[in-house]
Amino acid sequence: FVIGNKIDYEWTKKIIRKYQLDKKWLILFSPVFETLSLEKLSRWILNDNLNVRLQIQMHKYIWGPEKRGV
Repeated sequence: FVIGNKIDYEWTKKIIRKYQLDKKWLILFSPVFETLSLEKLSRWILNDNLNVRLQIQMHKYIWGPEKRGV
């Protein structure tokens, strides 16, 4: 799931719980680059004790957000 704000986060939590997705698959959360900080998203995840993993859009950190096709 790509999370851009608290509304996205709350919707995603609801869907995960409704369908028990975390019992079936490994769930990945990724913040929208330069929109939602890693710190804020990780704080929400930890506070809610979600069974998810935090990931980043690593290509944007390596090659920059404008680079396409990497």
